[in-house]
Amino acid sequence: MAKRTNKGKRTRRSPEEKIALLEEQIVELRALARNREKYSPEAVKKDRARLELSAAAYAELVGVSMITIFSWESGRTAPRPEQLVRWLAVRELSREQAWKRLGIEEVKDFSGKAVRAERQRLGLSASDYGELVGVSMLTIYNWEKGRSVPREKALEKWLLVKGIGRTTALKRLGRV
Repeated sequence: MAKRTNKGKRTRRSPEEKIALLEEQIVELRALARNREKYSPEAVKKDRARLELSAAAYAELVGVSMITIFSWESGRTAPRPEQLVRWLAVRELSREQAWKRLGIEEVKDFSGKAVRAERQRLGLSASDYGELVGVSMLTIYNWEKGRSVPREKALEKWLLVKGIGRTTALKRLGRV
């Protein structure tokens, strides 16, 4: 293990430098092993449920793709060391802190039950209601089941639609 000096010449590391380098590596490996013990597919699922986030929002918070989150939750893959550090940092966040980082605002009158009640009051399918709000049918189902919550823009759209009459809704959908 040689190191280069400023002029490109190689110098030999002293035994003390080699030992110090090895000790650093041992400390890093021990820390990684301790962090690995904290990971499990169930821990990822529980944390995502605790934060009340969709896989996409949770992935954004951790800094990975949504597919990666699904792979971790199913046990097909495990986080790489740098991902593990970010995931552990997210585990330390409260629900409010996580939502704030993602730009999600909590609205007192938003709930899955409220979305379902509004959709049923208007007599619309999830597909039609999603078109009215400006989101997908799957998003409507996920809101109704409490699997996800709207981000700021979607929440604004939902609040604009909330409380309109059936005739107005059908006009906006181009059905009257």
